Amino acid sequence: MKYAYLAFLVVGLMACDAMFDFGKSDPNDDSHRDPQGGGRGDGSSSDERDASIPPSNEGSDPTNGSGFADAAGPPNAKRMFVTSAEYPGDFAKYGTGTDPGAAGADRLCNTAAASANLGGTWRAWISSTTNDSAPVTRHAIDRIAEVAGGWYSVDRTAWLFKNKANLATVPNASAWKLSAGAASLVQDENGRRALDGTRVWTGTGTGGQIVPDRTCRGWTASTANSEATAGTAAGSADRWTSGDFVACSTPAHVYCFEQ
Repeated sequence: MKYAYLAFLVVGLMACDAMFDFGKSDPNDDSHRDPQGGGRGDGSSSDERDASIPPSNEGSDPTNGSGFADAAGPPNAKRMFVTSAEYPGDFAKYGTGTDPGAAGADRLCNTAAASANLGGTWRAWISSTTNDSAPVTRHAIDRIAEVAGGWYSVDRTAWLFKNKANLATVPNASAWKLSAGAASLVQDENGRRALDGTRVWTGTGTGGQIVPDRTCRGWTASTANSEATAGTAAGSADRWTSGDFVACSTPAHVYCFEQ
């Protein structure tokens, strides 16, 4: 009886020891490890980003697609645009203007701006001369008043001219056109970029001065045997105001500057 009791006690102790070892994990046993290799028992990766850490900006575009990190102008910055519509060279007729025809170009600018709800007062970049015995010349640069901060594109993302003096030279070349074959950053009144081949009436050469006898007879003629100086809104910056002679019967656009 004594030996039977001892045998029963040994069997009981062995059973308890087996139950205690059941909760221990074998360091060589991979069955409880994260199958993703992260080492967490909940299935998540140990190198998973903490949600409280903001994502990196690496690879993002600091210019927001504009091409110029510091291009955006203040909300009240003055703007310039090229009209979406084209007109023959007789602004006295098509713009119902005087002076003799340059004021008609001003009216076309203000009509275009109003149609796009731009507000403001606008003047055309046009040189002209009167057709009388004592002709009076008006250079384009004298028609444009100085404004603080220069002129930006319609959406104010491209700084085109720093000031009035800049009008006598060339615009910001990188803002005028990013690359050959690309659309210009110069926009029409609706914010659309000017395309290659966009010719613009100016009658104006370097320095903002009139090109003699190249103003469609003071912007009163729309015949093929008269011509005027024209610039290009989507070409190289040095051709913005003078790069071509165009027959006055051929429609072209107008540059408009906010005042």
